[in-house]
Amino acid sequence: MYVDSVILKGKTAYAELDAVIELEDRVIVVECKRSQLTLVWDKLQGLYGPLVSHITGKPVILVQAFKNATHRDTLRKRVVKWEDLLQLQPGDCANWHVL
Repeated sequence: MYVDSVILKGKTAYAELDAVIELEDRVIVVECKRSQLTLVWDKLQGLYGPLVSHITGKPVILVQAFKNATHRDTLRKRVVKWEDLLQLQPGDCANWHVL
């Protein structure tokens, strides 16, 4: 999903999102990486989450999906399978180690 020129908090925002899953009452934003990165959360929480929430008017769930785990993240929830995504609640942040 490519978002071009949306005004967010008084600034023009641009974004190219890897995956957006819109459900009836919430939206799941997924950033896909080969390896787990701590820096991804700055982008997810600082840009993608607020931007998607602004556009859809729905609360957002943020997920980093990756193939290679580099560390154990105890600050965020852990997704093991596809069905786990649907159990996440608005405001949740999760890591999905895709095997």
